[in-house]
Amino acid sequence: MGTQSTLELEPQRCPTAERLYDALRHNHTISLGQSTIKALREAREAYLEETRRRNVYGYCTGLGALWKSRGDCGPKWEQRIIEEHARGRGEPVPALVARAFMLSRIIQASQAHAPLRPETLERLVQAYNEGITPQIPRHGSLGASGDLVPTAHLVQCIYQGRGWATEQGQGPPLPCSEALERAGMEPHYPLEPGEALALLNNTSWSTGLLLASSLLIREFLKGVEEAFRRITRVAGCVAEEMDRENLGLKKSLDPQAVEAFSHAPCTSTERLQDPYSIRCTPHVLSPLYALLRQAEELVERELCSPGENPIVHKDRVMHGCHFYAGGLAVYADALSIAVAHAVNLLERQASLLLDKETTGLPEFLAPQGSPVGEMITHYTMAALAARSRQLAAPASVHSLPTSGGQEDIVPQAGEALLKLYDQAILLGDALGLLERLIKAAEELSRGNG
Repeated sequence: MGTQSTLELEPQRCPTAERLYDALRHNHTISLGQSTIKALREAREAYLEETRRRNVYGYCTGLGALWKSRGDCGPKWEQRIIEEHARGRGEPVPALVARAFMLSRIIQASQAHAPLRPETLERLVQAYNEGITPQIPRHGSLGASGDLVPTAHLVQCIYQGRGWATEQGQGPPLPCSEALERAGMEPHYPLEPGEALALLNNTSWSTGLLLASSLLIREFLKGVEEAFRRITRVAGCVAEEMDRENLGLKKSLDPQAVEAFSHAPCTSTERLQDPYSIRCTPHVLSPLYALLRQAEELVERELCSPGENPIVHKDRVMHGCHFYAGGLAVYADALSIAVAHAVNLLERQASLLLDKETTGLPEFLAPQGSPVGEMITHYTMAALAARSRQLAAPASVHSLPTSGGQEDIVPQAGEALLKLYDQAILLGDALGLLERLIKAAEELSRGNG
């Protein structure tokens, strides 16, 4: 990964997933380039000019099916929009998710399709750079009409000083107003007409969740690769199964899977063919590699696109559906299925390590004097595998119309992406248990030697 410590944002210059991972892991700061500030100012001017000619959704109007109602066209109306959207429930998401969400919202808004004043976006950038991490409840987003509910909690904290936050996700939560004051920021920032909706209406929550989940899955996959190499030393394998030329003949295998598992260090074995949990490992994991790479590309494209409604493009203001996160939800569901296959694979590899016929080691890796050895470790692995299969059920097909039927196709992106994040954590838990068994097998193998 690179060593650059500041991520400068410019319209249409989109960070790669690798760069975003680097920024999240190392708490890199963000800055808005001069072209971004200029583009935001021009977009805001074009937006205000359009409101003088016709009604524009969100400019002093009600929202959703109440779009015909009118407000007082000032900061109080904008404040009320935020307050009435902050209806989330559930435990706060981990700091990694909240930071990925903030980063995604800043990058997407920096494309200057949202009618925000530059100083409005700069306030969010300052809060991010200061490490202010709002507590965002898990549930409430449908991924339709944007990720309204979680973004309302983010905006309520950063622009109104309401709610709770941590500093870089560390320490006990403190009131948002106190966190802002510590950073030298006024707790309350008045929004101008149209800015509340411009902040709320986006796909940044869903995109941030996909970003955070992909980061974890990518890291855990490296652990899965290393675990496989250790397993094939302990349990043995048939070398020709992992021969690079042999694997390369299967054109549908993902190249990363071939590269990761070819020429595994096989200890010799009398088996003619290995169980599938060894022999088919590249084939089982190939879809996960492919889908993960596609998801990362989707994150890059989504953040480099408008996520709001209405949007500003050049001197035009257009209403549309760019807040719809259905594509993100479908990818999340597909990835969740692929992760479930990976967890199932790890559970089967764990079972092999406990089998003395496979390893030549004591049953259940139980050293002399042990009552159960690692038997119960496999119990937990089996529970994780069962939970993973439950999480593999798709969420994006469960449309429930809202807003009086105005929002009649709802992709449930928030729930699909939360489910994927839970799958990523579960994959890490399963990997940790497998590594425990490998270590026990290695120690027993050295003792037998």
